[in-house]
Amino acid sequence: MSEPELVEIAALSVEELRAALVCQRALVVQLQTVVDTLAGRHQTELAARGMLVAELRSQVAVLADKGGAVGAPGRSGLVELQPAAKFRQPLHQAAARVPRPVVAGPVGTQTRQAAGRAGRDPVPGGRP
Repeated sequence: MSEPELVEIAALSVEELRAALVCQRALVVQLQTVVDTLAGRHQTELAARGMLVAELRSQVAVLADKGGAVGAPGRSGLVELQPAAKFRQPLHQAAARVPRPVVAGPVGTQTRQAAGRAGRDPVPGGRP
């Protein structure tokens, strides 16, 4: 608190201070009620989400038992996707290791005209 505020408080009578204290306590009770209400809502939402997660897990388990949307009966669709992912992974890694310069394709007439209208250089890297 600043010094002028302290001087104002010191100038209050005992009755005024007690009245202010009663107002502050009433405000604290109201705030505590709001906090308790919000905490209750939060717990309810968490319980609802937990039930939803449990329901989704059971649906996933049923789909896995049936073979999922893809695959033969008794096989999980995830099991069939794993070999495909293993096949793709080396291809992506090999492509990432190949050093290639980034080359822009040919710039067409329409691209040059649109760039000129936009106030940009009509030919990227071109002359001013």
